[in-house]
Amino acid sequence: MLCYMIKLSRWCGVLEVTSKSYTDKTPIFKDEKDPFIIRFECKPKVIQEPEFSIPMMEKEIWDNFSKAQGVEIGQQGWAQFLGLRQSLIEINEKDAVLLIGALKEQQKLKKKYPLSKSEERAIKPQALSTPHGEVKVSVPSVLEMKTDTHDQISAEIETRESHKMQALISKIGFEMNLDVWVPKPDKERVKIALEDSYKDKFLNKLPANFDESTNKTIENIDVLWVQRRSILNAFEVEHTTSIYSGLLRLGDLLAAQPNIMIKTHIVAPYEKKEKVKSQILRPIFSTLDGGPMYERCSFLSYKDLHDIIEIDHLSRMRSDILEDYEEYFED
Repeated sequence: MLCYMIKLSRWCGVLEVTSKSYTDKTPIFKDEKDPFIIRFECKPKVIQEPEFSIPMMEKEIWDNFSKAQGVEIGQQGWAQFLGLRQSLIEINEKDAVLLIGALKEQQKLKKKYPLSKSEERAIKPQALSTPHGEVKVSVPSVLEMKTDTHDQISAEIETRESHKMQALISKIGFEMNLDVWVPKPDKERVKIALEDSYKDKFLNKLPANFDESTNKTIENIDVLWVQRRSILNAFEVEHTTSIYSGLLRLGDLLAAQPNIMIKTHIVAPYEKKEKVKSQILRPIFSTLDGGPMYERCSFLSYKDLHDIIEIDHLSRMRSDILEDYEEYFED
């Protein structure tokens, strides 16, 4: 078995299984009702500390790892795409030989891969206060959230269209007397597409329901509708950026608040509907604690939002009006 550190995106160990599997309900991973009861014994063959663990983006590893072929190094969402955030995944023999060999060699060489400040923060234990007590939280590392160059260099006309949709979603929220959040880097461009009466209504900070690290993850969601300091709806506008990266941000929000039913939406041109569907139905998005993404995230087309803003007496409506327009996809 190979050990991978998700917060650092590094390979750190090789384990040899020394027993058959057995059932043991003794709590280990949770104080009670531990779900991981199928267990087996193993012994370490290689174990490396974080700074000696091998980065997945080490050129020799990346260039020869099967699932990374055709994926640009550091591409946004690459860890999810490669399936490296799941436990007990099977890799092929070629990749196994590559990684085991590299880790055994590293045990001899002890080459140091110094941790950056952000990586040090990533592995520092963090906690989030909830009604059920304090729980540990995990925030995606800077390496795994690194933006794809193609996402950054979008055509100017497309960028304008994306900001127009953020403005339209914001306007609908304002009309329904909701508080609205848009990311700070987008705010001035979104304001350009709005009438003056709306420009000073945006929230300047998120509700203090989350710890600082979690806030940094979700504050880049394109639009949030907020009521009484609670997030009601979260929208990702997918005009230029990848649908996958938007779903990752929505997934992080749902993971941070698993017991609260926040409604999430992917907003895209109607012609992208099938592409949105294929991404929402990806297996990785079927493992959220509160239920699969396809049950919790809907599709809204640009036309749907243009129709909603034309509704008479919108100020008397609630956010539930979206239910008349949104579409969910079945697995």
